[in-house]
Amino acid sequence: MNTTLWLRGVRASDGYGFDTVWESEGRLTKTGFVVLFAIPFQSIRFPNAAAQRWGIALARYIPRNNEESYWPYITPRIQGFAQQMATLEGLERISRSHNAQIIPYIAGANSRSLGEGPGLTKSSDLRVGVDGKYVFRDALTLDFTVNPDFSQVESDDPQVTLNQRYEVFYPEKRPFFFDNAAYFSTPVNLFHSRRVVDPGAGARLTGKIGNWTIGLLGTNDRAPGKSVSLTDPQRGDLASIGVARVTREIGKQSSAGAFFSDREFGPSYNRVAAADLNWRFDPSWTLRAQGIHSDDRERNSAATAGSAVFVQVSGGDRNGAYAATYSAFDPDFRAPLGFIRRVGIRQSDQFLSYYWHPKSGPVTSVGPSTSQSVVYDYSGRLTDWTGGSQFDISFRGPTRLTVSRYTSYEYYLGRNFVKALTGTSFYTARLKWMDVFGSYYRGDAVNYVPAAGLQPFLGLSDIANLGANIHFARFRVESYYTYTRLRSKSSDVVFNNHIARSKLNYQFTRALSARAILDYYAQLPNEYLIDQTRFKQLGADVLITYMVHPGTALYIGYSNRFQNLGIDPANPRLLIPIGGVPLFQTSHLLYFKLSYLLRL
Repeated sequence: MNTTLWLRGVRASDGYGFDTVWESEGRLTKTGFVVLFAIPFQSIRFPNAAAQRWGIALARYIPRNNEESYWPYITPRIQGFAQQMATLEGLERISRSHNAQIIPYIAGANSRSLGEGPGLTKSSDLRVGVDGKYVFRDALTLDFTVNPDFSQVESDDPQVTLNQRYEVFYPEKRPFFFDNAAYFSTPVNLFHSRRVVDPGAGARLTGKIGNWTIGLLGTNDRAPGKSVSLTDPQRGDLASIGVARVTREIGKQSSAGAFFSDREFGPSYNRVAAADLNWRFDPSWTLRAQGIHSDDRERNSAATAGSAVFVQVSGGDRNGAYAATYSAFDPDFRAPLGFIRRVGIRQSDQFLSYYWHPKSGPVTSVGPSTSQSVVYDYSGRLTDWTGGSQFDISFRGPTRLTVSRYTSYEYYLGRNFVKALTGTSFYTARLKWMDVFGSYYRGDAVNYVPAAGLQPFLGLSDIANLGANIHFARFRVESYYTYTRLRSKSSDVVFNNHIARSKLNYQFTRALSARAILDYYAQLPNEYLIDQTRFKQLGADVLITYMVHPGTALYIGYSNRFQNLGIDPANPRLLIPIGGVPLFQTSHLLYFKLSYLLRL
């Protein structure tokens, strides 16, 4: 059973990334458990008033029964959670004291990586840096970092990148950018912090003053100066990045906002300005809209300007939901700090679902949903169309089963492709100590990167996924396997793609924990049909953490990578892909990081 507490009027971290100094204690009893939380006033923010009025809500979730309950009563018929909370009174003349902290760190690494020849090049690194936080009058929070180190951050989950037409999304995991990220969110993702690859320093100011919410971020990026040639005048230069986001509450649960970002690197620049509206015109219905303008100049290119627009109407309740969205990005629109897969299109989407909830029996909900998407380019050509439905049934346990069928049309490189995709997925957590999930989809898919001399063609795709999470008191294992195959209509294999990942966590004591990750990735193309290279990689990561509390911690990590490479018999100084198990070591890293929290 999971129990969650929400407080309105208290701001520890606007979002779900609550990570501060607090104390807890738990005991198992014959009938359940008892947990005590003690959160210092210094660790949270609240209005500067003699008498406090906070909202409070408690939630209980029992996975094996698929049971979720709240106090006070929270209904999905009303969009928004905070306005349905109960009122907590009786907190008077309480003090936050000072709320400032500095976290200096020292980190060292010894690594070996693949250089120009077949041997590994050794290197070592010792760096120091600092992270800090200061709260101004309980309204604004200043976070800053100098020479940040993210070595302890968990690696990205492997994803299918073979034969993808559009960029794959990787979520942010670095603490400096992840914390308070909601302050910079807009209907269109105009700031994806993963675009800041290698920051040298940064500062962020976030908070709420009355009905105004403010987010300001300034940072630099060392990556652009490292990616240009050695003779380039910008070699070693830093890209300067600034982001500003302001919103104003209007009435109840409505707001208007503005966004601005600027990225400068040498003579190139990109500036994006936007205004947006979030209007709740009914307890269950919301209008979201955004208009965007960009000015962009790439290196050795003329300046361009573009615009974009986004409009969405959505609503629903426990039984159903509906959403209609329209977006347009003209061909010259550029937002390199955001995550926008495609420009030069006008797109409309619709989604509709309805679920029944039986009052008795093993089924908790059952019903269909349908979606449709239509995309035109700016010349008026239909480039994409997708439509289909799925049927979901949920049981107590919980267990969920989904069956879906979609058809689509795609215009790619002057050719028309009509596709269909059918599949099913499931999830079950009937056992207290394990949940299992999986899916299988079969249908048509385009070979976007055919081998030389071939045109893009339609093939038959199989996508299978199976995973399990096993968890005990101190031990947790998360594992999954994904298999993707594309065949031609004549059943010739175009490629096979295997992805496997296992993550193990063990909590020895409250402070001491260990994490191990094992990754396997293999792309096995038929090079006569697809322009891809055979590639296999095996990776292992181990991290031991001794954390007294957030900010004061010692990390010791180890990382290793192997690939399917071998020495070229014709040229011993070159490496070539070979078959078999990836056993050629391409990188090795041993590192430590020690940080200490100073609260002032």
